[in-house]
Amino acid sequence: MSVETLPARGPAATTVADDQTMLGQELSADEIVGGEGADLAPGTKVGEYEIERKVGAGGCGVVYLARHPLIGKRAAVKVLAPARAADPVQVDRFLLEARSVNAIGHRNIVDIFAFGKLPDGRTYLVMEFLEGEDLGKHLEKVGRLAPEEVVPILSQLARGLAAAHAKGFVHRDLKPENVFVTTQDGQPQVKLLDFGLTKLADATEATRKTRKGVVMGTPQYMSPEQARGRDVDHRTDIYSLGVVLYECLTGRLPFDSNSDVDILIRHACEAPQPPSLIAPLPAGIDRIVLKCLEKDSARRYASATDVAVDLERTLGLPVVSDRASSPPIAAPIVIEVDRRPIHETISSEPDGGRVSVSALATDRRKIGVAALLGLAILGVLLLIGGLLLSTNSTEAQSVVAATVPTLPSSPPVSPPTVTPGAPPRAAELPAPPLVGQLAIAVKLRGARVSVDGVDVPVLRGVASVADLRAGEEHVVRVAAPGHEPYERSVRIGAGQTSSVEPDLEPAREKAARPPHRGPGAGSDRDGIVNPWE
Repeated sequence: MSVETLPARGPAATTVADDQTMLGQELSADEIVGGEGADLAPGTKVGEYEIERKVGAGGCGVVYLARHPLIGKRAAVKVLAPARAADPVQVDRFLLEARSVNAIGHRNIVDIFAFGKLPDGRTYLVMEFLEGEDLGKHLEKVGRLAPEEVVPILSQLARGLAAAHAKGFVHRDLKPENVFVTTQDGQPQVKLLDFGLTKLADATEATRKTRKGVVMGTPQYMSPEQARGRDVDHRTDIYSLGVVLYECLTGRLPFDSNSDVDILIRHACEAPQPPSLIAPLPAGIDRIVLKCLEKDSARRYASATDVAVDLERTLGLPVVSDRASSPPIAAPIVIEVDRRPIHETISSEPDGGRVSVSALATDRRKIGVAALLGLAILGVLLLIGGLLLSTNSTEAQSVVAATVPTLPSSPPVSPPTVTPGAPPRAAELPAPPLVGQLAIAVKLRGARVSVDGVDVPVLRGVASVADLRAGEEHVVRVAAPGHEPYERSVRIGAGQTSSVEPDLEPAREKAARPPHRGPGAGSDRDGIVNPWE
């Protein structure tokens, strides 16, 4: 298995620099790794756009700010470096990126609206120009984000992924550097970048851009199946989404090392430490993160939209509706505008299955005549009723009662009580159970931990359990060779993480037993001491 990896972050992360600069984020001089080929001078025409200035460069090429000369629309022009432009695989990825984002067409995915070649043979893309910062740069500055900051960003990211998955695309290189955050109306607006490694989930072997067994992507964010070079589907992006969520909440990666191979092995074999043991988090967040990071893809969320909804509900935020999750829209009525003269359209009949303007006018005229007749009849009835009322009110009442048919009575319906000043609310969801978390420090080798009779794995000296019911007692048991068993009841507060540091005492010496008289007493037949005799 060969590994073709992309850097996650830091000085070596030049392959994504061009994506950062294309969105209005200036690079410092030491970050610019100049591409080959002459720079495009201001005023150079690239398609329908004119170059204004260079905004940065990276391993993939150079990015320029451009403007449409007639309508003034700004755009980012991304020009592939000559060395890459000469590689058919790199050009294919460049073109695949343009085709992918246009096939998806979602507000949380960067828009690409032109593709072509310069006279010197270099390939270029014309993309929307955004001003802001990628999530990777932001995390370098702040370390980690508060949950209420993370959820709006990750929810948008998840919905952009869901739109890609609905069209059959798998991103395969989801990481903070490919998540660009700008603002719109004072709110964060997320754009997912870099679909150069995307693949169609149902692609045949002949159309795949990578060989089977070749690992492509960024090791720190790879799913176990991606790390093993196996076929991937949309759930590999959900795993990567979980890694990004973990990093945003804690400021750390679940698995990191100086060796890419070591990172891939840990993704495939090692369980991540619950994020709440690193940073204080609301109850329920661990469950979401760890479900995204399940080794078995079948145990992860079924869709990226489910991740977004679960995040929003867990933090008590309003769930954002999305077209992808709404019921299908009924077939529209086709209204055909007839361009013939009015005197011809009045006598014409509409085609089957369509409604013409002339038909609508005729129907409207019929409705108007019927309405006038109805009003005239009603006026006559009222006049008769008034005359009868003036002569004999009792008799008039009986006449009116006989004229109007009696409707079956229905019980009165009292209007809903509305509290003054209270905003309208949707149907309330049942309140989630109050839960807390438990972290047990384990210092002895070979120790076994259980909570309420259920074994808990020990990872890096900590056994942790999330979503335990608050206010109830939970029994913690720890057993280690050569030590007395430890048992303690713990009561957990809602939304809190309780820590237990068991202090196991050395085992007491037992009374000597008479020697075993069978063959090989004290040792087995191979000379290995039996610890139980």
